[in-house]
Amino acid sequence: MKKLMDIKGFWNMSDNWELNDQDMWEGNILLEDDGWFEGIVTEPYSSYQKDQFVFGIYYPTKIIELFKIVPTHIGKLLVFRGIRDAKGYDGYFKPILFGTAPYGRTHIITQYRENIETEIQNVEDKIEKYKNNLMDEADKKFYENIISTKINMKETILRKYQKRKL
Repeated sequence: MKKLMDIKGFWNMSDNWELNDQDMWEGNILLEDDGWFEGIVTEPYSSYQKDQFVFGIYYPTKIIELFKIVPTHIGKLLVFRGIRDAKGYDGYFKPILFGTAPYGRTHIITQYRENIETEIQNVEDKIEKYKNNLMDEADKKFYENIISTKINMKETILRKYQKRKL
């Protein structure tokens, strides 16, 4: 059964924890029982305020690995990785390029929402609209590759968490 959640991610392009309310994205995700999620976020203080697609693996008591897709002409594919602490998930973010160093720090917070079916359906509709109408071919291929390796990816993420190396 899918669970509706609010999500908010803060970032800092330097290697410190000075986060602010301007450098952030927020939206909703739908979390599956197996830890897979998909959702839509926006950046309310950015020059690009349209929907952005997020997906990944989320174990609420442990870790989150979130991929964020924006149209290619707007920005790069990013991955946000965080380990659970008392107030959310602290970690780093970087572009999806092998060997690329992290851009900076991130802090992600989530909150469960009442599972109101109309809200879940609204988020599902936004996700499908993004996948069908806004995602370019390169992003579709990346997403499909991640889906095809989802089981292995979940195991790898849990191993990383157990070693606490992010």
